[in-house]
Amino acid sequence: MPSTNVKSVLSGGRGLHPKEAPWLATARVAIPERVDGYLRRPQLLRRCQPINRRLTVFHAPCGFGKSTLLTDICRRERARGVLTAWLSLDEADTLDVLAAYIEHALRHAGLDISVPRSTVRRPSETGGPAESTLRDWMGLLMRAMDDHRKSFLFALDEVERLVDPGQIRLIDYLVRRAPPNVHFAMAMRQSPPGLDLASEVVDGRGEFYRVEDLRFSKPEVALFFDGRLSRGELAEMTERTQGWPAALRVYRNARDVTTFGDAGPGAGAEPGEGYVGMAARSISARLRRDMDDDEREYLLDVSLLDGIDPIIASEVLSETHTKYGANLLSRIEGLVQPDDTELGTLRLHPLIKEYCAARRFQKSPARFRMLHGRIAAAMARRGRMISALDHATDSGDHALVGQILEAAGGVQLWCRHGMEQFIECDRLLTVQVIESFPRLAFLRCAALIARAKLDQALALYMAVREKTMGFRRDRRAAMTSRSGQIAYSRNRHW
Repeated sequence: MPSTNVKSVLSGGRGLHPKEAPWLATARVAIPERVDGYLRRPQLLRRCQPINRRLTVFHAPCGFGKSTLLTDICRRERARGVLTAWLSLDEADTLDVLAAYIEHALRHAGLDISVPRSTVRRPSETGGPAESTLRDWMGLLMRAMDDHRKSFLFALDEVERLVDPGQIRLIDYLVRRAPPNVHFAMAMRQSPPGLDLASEVVDGRGEFYRVEDLRFSKPEVALFFDGRLSRGELAEMTERTQGWPAALRVYRNARDVTTFGDAGPGAGAEPGEGYVGMAARSISARLRRDMDDDEREYLLDVSLLDGIDPIIASEVLSETHTKYGANLLSRIEGLVQPDDTELGTLRLHPLIKEYCAARRFQKSPARFRMLHGRIAAAMARRGRMISALDHATDSGDHALVGQILEAAGGVQLWCRHGMEQFIECDRLLTVQVIESFPRLAFLRCAALIARAKLDQALALYMAVREKTMGFRRDRRAAMTSRSGQIAYSRNRHW
């Protein structure tokens, strides 16, 4: 083999041939060791029996334990006497390198590959990855698998890293043409285009395990924390993580260095603070690999929405939602779920939403406030007052809060939306807003009366009466919100 600069290859060049770096080759074909703190999931393992079918696929976004589960299955089958091969795929592999790794994985598993050198030359020995040469060589490997006669399990990890059409055709050829005693188990974040897996399922020879199969149940969450969570903490942790194994691991590790109450799931607004910050940094690392810079920016923006309604998202984010929305959200399936309360609306995983919203503010406070202003205006136009006021408050635009409340009728909110929403609107009404929008003092007065605080209501009424010259003078000039979404342009008289 020609000499190779390992550093240059690892920094983005072609993939290393197994003979160029035996230490790396072994790492890619050895079944990984169990991670610290691993929780065995017997019910899920009983369901996953890849030897009973041709193809088993674990398909989910980052951090759902696909590789961990695949590792456990491989160890179980090997303990049962099933010959088991493992291969972690790499997008940098050329066709001849990928073929060499397939051979290396089979040999490492213990498969007897006795090929006379006069019969056929390896792809790496022919000077190029001609597909005829690859097919001939793969045919010999398949003959060795067939000669084994007994069941043989071949596990392929990180299948989403296959990007070259030649790589994909090679793996597709292997799955379709391997002898009947060979069974495949794959872990992937997304299926590479051109890799035909659906036909195996349609033919009844394949099975997919997706996000809902891989989430931790509430009892599993309790076991994962060794029974140390109180009933309330368990309910909060299950709801907050939505059974996402990666999030659970981060919180458990963080719990080992701080108490749950010190900086628990509701603590901290900035990514990087204590308990929540540890989760944020882990989430950031996991998302970084799956998205480019523009997609991450879009995710930071869309995280500010209550839910991802396609119409509202397009209205607020305009062309960026059209460009990135459908494709990106489908790729992180499992971290985005249907909203049970609104048909056609999606919601981000709570941890992803919290991290991205905090990161949006950290990167650009101005954009954070601007987007909240746009969302507030969109919600107000739809009559969703509480949401509109929450976003207006987050925008830091007191004029927008006042304009939304005035446009909604002020004190008339009681009749239009009922007491519950009326009181909630009053909660979001600050002294600064009342100073700028004296009409809204009546809303506060009514809320005080409803709470039997008559003295405070009377005092506020008299103060506003004096300020407005007996209710004959409204706010003097137009007060336009920074967002420019809702504006009044005329003086008023009561």
